[in-house]
Amino acid sequence: MSKRATCEICQRPLSSCLCDLISMVEHQLEVLFIQHPDEQGHSKGTLPLLTQSLQHNRLLVGEEFESSELQKALFADGKQPILLYPDPAGDASKLTPRQVEPQEYRLIVLDGTWRKTRKLMHLNPLVASLPRLHLDLDSTELELPGYRVRKAHKPGQLSTLEAVYLALTQVEQLDASPLLKAFDTFIERIAARQPKVTPDEQ
Repeated sequence: MSKRATCEICQRPLSSCLCDLISMVEHQLEVLFIQHPDEQGHSKGTLPLLTQSLQHNRLLVGEEFESSELQKALFADGKQPILLYPDPAGDASKLTPRQVEPQEYRLIVLDGTWRKTRKLMHLNPLVASLPRLHLDLDSTELELPGYRVRKAHKPGQLSTLEAVYLALTQVEQLDASPLLKAFDTFIERIAARQPKVTPDEQ
């Protein structure tokens, strides 16, 4: 069986290449993505679009990391890591976007299903112990297109791209609208490739 041709830039099959959607976002807040291995190559994943569009980001792929490796990645250059992850129990210390100085902090983002990201935190307690960025979802006037190709388990749960978009716009007050437009086109393309369901099949 012949291997599918892939794009050299976004590493996706040519039929689902993302390169025409990439629009570089100029920002100061560095983003460190920690991706669960199972999420790599997923056709519905938004991370490839993010990593190609953000000016300052780094990607770690794995499930359980050596403490020294993780410590070095989180606290590199003397920056303070802050985790972008909901805390329904309210146990973690929190910072609001206004408290975050973009040049002094590093935004840590977990990429994977909710079950897999919870496992990432369980296996890497250093990540789970980080203070968290508390996004203001109630008062935001931003209209998100909604990640309709995957279902959120609870209200307010966002895709990786949506969450990072809100974090950057709330921390830096920048215009990242091209990223959101690219995301909307991305999910429209995925939805168009999905089989149509007739009323009798629902």
